[in-house]
Amino acid sequence: MVKFLVISDDLTGANGVAGMMTGHCSTVVISYKSIELIPSDADCVVVNTESRLIEASAAESRVKLVADYAEAKGFIIGKRIDSALRGNIEAELRPLLKRTIVVTDTIPEYGRFTEGGYTILGDSRVSIIEKLGGIKARVMSINEFKVSAGNLNGAVIVDSRTVGDIIEIAQVIHNNGFTSVDPGPLNTQVSRLYVKGKLRKPSINEVKRICFIVGSTHENTIRQIEKARRSGIKVINIKDSNSLQSYDEVIVSFDLMKDRDYLNEDFIRQVAQFDALVVSGGETANSLINMSKANYLESIGEVMPLVGVSLIKGGLLDGKVIITKGGIIGGEDAYLRIRDYLRTLT
Repeated sequence: MVKFLVISDDLTGANGVAGMMTGHCSTVVISYKSIELIPSDADCVVVNTESRLIEASAAESRVKLVADYAEAKGFIIGKRIDSALRGNIEAELRPLLKRTIVVTDTIPEYGRFTEGGYTILGDSRVSIIEKLGGIKARVMSINEFKVSAGNLNGAVIVDSRTVGDIIEIAQVIHNNGFTSVDPGPLNTQVSRLYVKGKLRKPSINEVKRICFIVGSTHENTIRQIEKARRSGIKVINIKDSNSLQSYDEVIVSFDLMKDRDYLNEDFIRQVAQFDALVVSGGETANSLINMSKANYLESIGEVMPLVGVSLIKGGLLDGKVIITKGGIIGGEDAYLRIRDYLRTLT
């Protein structure tokens, strides 16, 4: 049976793409450090290399380690890149260049598309070619990609706007054994073509108490916190987390870069009293899961694209529901939408 593995540089992204794939295969999220713990019945796996903020050479080594393991175990490999094109993109793609890699950076639900080698969102245009650094890439339309597929090698950036475009690109990737590279939608469609897994329905307890753990300071995150505050959700600083037991819904807001030491084992034990945890910020999610000594996450779905929902397996938070969200993802009401989703989760 064919299995699919996506390599991601942080946990929010990993859990986000896992949530997308859960609709057609049983999916887990695991750290590269625990890769040997991948459950045998997982059809799709997303490996978090925790490499967004490390040196490029170390990031490249981690991706190579995971890719070598995946190939030895017979996985088809995909690569997730950050939805804001941050991190060590060039270094993390180099170990995958033994096959043709196909990049498209489109998330249709958020109005984000790929055209002429650029990621375009509203008035923003970011050059994908520049993010690839020393990796030379051809830029082409979908039709050019389909016609030229038999003669391609190296890196290719393909235009796309819609879900239909992504499905067309995925079919060419599947037919030619290429490697998909994107924030999540393309890898999801490619994995759907490869994997015919059996879906599991995990047992989930009713969610009565929710703790939002927000280490992101992105301006979009700040707007989301303020909207939640105006809607009645209590907001406290992590330094005041000894009062957590007083709330059924609470946002713990802080700057991870300044207050990382407060995200410790004592904090983990305090948030363990909640039924569900909502974590914003990739490094915040990495720190929380590592500190809790979890083995892996079992994906159960998504609230919205790249806002994945999982159950924590193992460690101090075993069995808790966790939702992860990047700071730039979602509108002002994102936390309220997540809260409402959790209230219906059983």
